[in-house]
Amino acid sequence: MATLDQRGIGYRIIFYYQGQRFQHALKTESEREAGQLKAILERNLELVHQGTLHPPEGADLAVFLLSNGQARSLPKAEKPVTLAGLLGKFQANRPPGKEANTRYTEDIHIKHLLHVIGGRTILQEVPARLQKYVNARP
Repeated sequence: MATLDQRGIGYRIIFYYQGQRFQHALKTESEREAGQLKAILERNLELVHQGTLHPPEGADLAVFLLSNGQARSLPKAEKPVTLAGLLGKFQANRPPGKEANTRYTEDIHIKHLLHVIGGRTILQEVPARLQKYVNARP
């Protein structure tokens, strides 16, 4: 029903459904794990043929079968929020009644923070970077 194909050090699975060829990268280097995923796909493909599992219209069939009918497609990767992105939004959305001196002072602190921590730093990494900075200061 399905076959495994080793590409470099990883595996992909190839199978046919209603005369159409499907393939999906398994993101594993383990032959044993690839075999287990193949067995899951084959079992679920059999359930589709029996009519007990119904793939939704437009679903990624390989993902659907490998997830036991739980996922229609792979989750979309969201672009992580960086410190520069967050502070840029803050600066762009300041209340209009804020004093010019306050804005100027905020801009100085933001510039310093971006210099010390780095604008490309992902928000989840900020606490660790801050602690590293505190530890390094004399």
